[in-house]
Amino acid sequence: MSNETNDHDALYNPIAYIYEMTWYESKRHKNAHTWNYYLHEEDTRWGHDWEADEHSQRCEIRVIKVCVDDHRYQMALHNYNVEQKKRQGSIEEKNKN
Repeated sequence: MSNETNDHDALYNPIAYIYEMTWYESKRHKNAHTWNYYLHEEDTRWGHDWEADEHSQRCEIRVIKVCVDDHRYQMALHNYNVEQKKRQGSIEEKNKN
């Protein structure tokens, strides 16, 4: 019975893997203050470059599994669309010059 339930859930609640960036006030803080979600790894690379000295914010990046109707997936999709619009605008700007 559980396999049937899992198959049913997979049909009606498709899953996706997305990138979650979790931000902490500093290296010593344990409670995050901000979460960002992205569809593609390349959109998280700036988090790796974040300067992590004792007083700066700390970023953790992980892959998470979510349903496509989950708010985190919707946020990742929104961030992707925003980034695509930025890229399209910069391409059009280059073509004008």
